[in-house]
Amino acid sequence: MIRSCWCDTPSLTPFTEEYLACVHCGTLVSQFAHERDVAHVSADESDLYGKNYWFEHMEKDLGFTNIYQRARTDLGERCLYWLRALLDYRTPPARALELGSAHGGFVAALSWAGFDASGLELSPSIAQIARELYGVKMLVGPIEDQDIPEHSLDIIALMDVLEHLPDPVSTVRHCVRRLKSGGVLLIQTPKFPEQSFEELSRAGNRFLEMLKPNEHLYLYSERSVRRLFDHVGFTHVAFEPALFSHYDMFFLVSDAPIVKVDPAAEEAALLKRPDGRLMQALLDLRMRLDASVPRSTFEASELDRDARLRVIERQGHQLGEAATREASLLGDVDALRRAFDAATASHETLAGELDAMRHAFEASELDREARLRVIERQGQELGDAERTRQALVADLDELRLAYKQCDEERSGHLKVIEQQQERALKRLEQHVAGLQGEIERVQASRDASERARMEALANVDRQTAELMALTTALQESGAKVTKIEQSNKEMKQVINRGIFQLIFDRLRGRI
Repeated sequence: MIRSCWCDTPSLTPFTEEYLACVHCGTLVSQFAHERDVAHVSADESDLYGKNYWFEHMEKDLGFTNIYQRARTDLGERCLYWLRALLDYRTPPARALELGSAHGGFVAALSWAGFDASGLELSPSIAQIARELYGVKMLVGPIEDQDIPEHSLDIIALMDVLEHLPDPVSTVRHCVRRLKSGGVLLIQTPKFPEQSFEELSRAGNRFLEMLKPNEHLYLYSERSVRRLFDHVGFTHVAFEPALFSHYDMFFLVSDAPIVKVDPAAEEAALLKRPDGRLMQALLDLRMRLDASVPRSTFEASELDRDARLRVIERQGHQLGEAATREASLLGDVDALRRAFDAATASHETLAGELDAMRHAFEASELDREARLRVIERQGQELGDAERTRQALVADLDELRLAYKQCDEERSGHLKVIEQQQERALKRLEQHVAGLQGEIERVQASRDASERARMEALANVDRQTAELMALTTALQESGAKVTKIEQSNKEMKQVINRGIFQLIFDRLRGRI
């Protein structure tokens, strides 16, 4: 399974058998896959970054001194160099944490300078060694497991740590969240020159010493570290000369512009405390030493020292091989001497054996001649078989040609059939489309008829209701008319009686 780049780009190209190069950001990506999470040390004696990493691995595999010797040499070299660079940008008091602090020398130098400094190591044994050697405060385990409040630190140092992180984006993002606004990360890591392996090899570039695929999982160029920290919001980077510039880079990175402090303020911050005065004196001595020995001379000396170390290692390896070969040769000589003694003691036996071998050789010669005759006969049979094979090959070629022609004709027929099928399919599609349209028109007509029928039924129901209401009204009117007629009839009778009475009365009066 190919390990992807931290930037998640799929554009990885081969660099060596163990590394791929990301063309998008300029990072070398190791293809070594650890069987488990190496950031958590559970077996201190055997885990990758356990106790033996700083002893057996450093001495036997890498040819370096162990952690106790490093604790002495690093303090006056690496630790003072890193402190000098940091003080140009940040002065105490401030809270600092170093990840992967090993013997704790740099944590001690930060503390003596006036910083509230702590260290962190994955191995409990190494953390305890740092406490014993320098009395520094130490955390154990990856930073993601630590109870460190957000925005509580001013400085986090990762010296030769970044290249070991299996998930650099996650760890760096966790670090920057622990920094205050304007806080800085101080980082030393190998610098990939963004050249091919062949170009680096021809130039004898010492960066190739950093190709350790089981440890250095990501190797960054200047371009890729800018991209990495820009990805987490730390867009301001200040590069400083690296102590080992032939394969390292050294820089500070922050979310705010990185500005150097006034040298007078820097010196005053150190001289406030007794330990700070001691550190100022050591830094002064270091500056005088650097002034007396040019940096180029120091780097040349380092290169020569490393070259001599490699020669010593190579010669030691050669001496070991020579001793092994010498022991093997002495054993061979003893074996030959014993064989010679045995040969001398059995000379007569060997003579008899030689006669027997001569007879066996003569018999072998006879057998060889018989085998030669068999071989010649088989050669003739093979010749006949070869001629038969060639005839069969010719027949096969004719069959291939006939098959090709047949295949071409079949292809032509298939093409014609496909064209006919395509035309028939188009006609069928058109017919289907026509039927679909006719169906839609019939459906629309049926829907319209249904709506008209429903409206007619509604009108009949409404008219029936109106007719029934009218019939009821007519019946009521008829009853009223009958009653009025009866009333009129009675009125007429009354009126008629009144008129007759009046006439009768008038007649009586005349009489």
